[in-house]
Amino acid sequence: MYVKNKKAFVYCCMLIALSFIITLRPMILSTYASSNSSSVLLYLGTFLPMLALFLFASRYIESAFRMLGCTLATVLTLGNASTMPLLRYTSAYEMDNVLAYSKSLCMNSLVTVLLVPAVWCFIWFYKLMYDEPKHHKWLCRIYLGISGILALAIFFLTDKDSGTTIIRLSRISLQAALPVMIFSILGLSLSWHIQKRGMRIASLAAVGVINTVLFLRGETGIPLITLLSFCLWYYLLQPIGYPLVSVLLPIVLGSGVAGVIVIHMLASVLPTTGFLHTLSTKIEGRIFSDSVDQVERALRSIRTGGFWGSNGYNINVPEASSDFCLATILHYSGLIFLVLLLAAAIPLFYFGAKYYTNKKHDLYADLGSISTAVVYTMVFYNILMCCSYLPVLGSQLPFTGVSITYSILSSFLLGAITYSNETVCGLIDKLKGGLEHAQC
Repeated sequence: MYVKNKKAFVYCCMLIALSFIITLRPMILSTYASSNSSSVLLYLGTFLPMLALFLFASRYIESAFRMLGCTLATVLTLGNASTMPLLRYTSAYEMDNVLAYSKSLCMNSLVTVLLVPAVWCFIWFYKLMYDEPKHHKWLCRIYLGISGILALAIFFLTDKDSGTTIIRLSRISLQAALPVMIFSILGLSLSWHIQKRGMRIASLAAVGVINTVLFLRGETGIPLITLLSFCLWYYLLQPIGYPLVSVLLPIVLGSGVAGVIVIHMLASVLPTTGFLHTLSTKIEGRIFSDSVDQVERALRSIRTGGFWGSNGYNINVPEASSDFCLATILHYSGLIFLVLLLAAAIPLFYFGAKYYTNKKHDLYADLGSISTAVVYTMVFYNILMCCSYLPVLGSQLPFTGVSITYSILSSFLLGAITYSNETVCGLIDKLKGGLEHAQC
């Protein structure tokens, strides 16, 4: 197969091959694979769609960092596909439950890959609309309208005392925090390119409003990840700075730190119910506590796995299949998986920064660079959280878990990172040519 960047292709293939071997190993060595023949097939069914997307990107997209984006997604998918069913199996779940879970992972992987071309088409259409200045007003109005509806839904349809932002409509449960992340990325890119200053400020304000509503409903993870991602993107991944933003960002960060300190000092006199109580409990338990039970169990799980991983599991880590999914993967696959994860993540950011800071400042480039910053922040925050260096937040690794909402978020991030205007326009032109030929 002809590829445009052979060195990057060989490097990425090596990482994927090693990840495949390392994550398959605990399944083979345990009794899980031998007890049910379909377990390995489901693992392959989860892996193959991601591999197909990687090969497509290698064939048609030149940039090394886009290839690395697919590689990082594949590595995380492999870790998730292997260890999450194994976690249920070693935790004495019934085999039918384990297989159903594996099928869900397989389906989510397929959904993630199939949605990536849809994200490409969305970005292409989004940019097509933006290229006409007369459409800027409507783009801004549509964005503000949807953001307003989303903020109202979160504020009125979620349980204020639960500390989560799940909206339940009949039989459907929607984790509202994840669409907020997508709309935050869209709003940040739009605010950087809209011509009129008022619309630019309104778009940026909408991002702040929907994240503030999340925060008021007890969801601290997504707003903080969004803020940290924006800081990372603003200072390292984009070439244009605005004096107002450069002044406001340190103020916002400083105000956040000061707020945490004040709440800690006033913890004893705060109300015993409501938002302040929930926030105070999280701050005291996750920042100022001498020991956090979740983190201690996660560290024990990682140490038990060692460098090559462990087949057994006797440590009950809370949120082992979501927020602390990495600890579970490292337990079964070993610290060598972390080495491979870093080997994909660090070059991704390096080549991304090199690419975006030297590229023309446009809408789709900012969507990709902001998404890169989000993925990078989520990965490294989760690593440092599991190692007890950062507070525990409700934020898991991308491309992990079994939530369909999280799969959609992962698809958007991967689609934005791998988007190539030349490739997508070329494919659309070929499709138009094929349709015209068929009509003739």
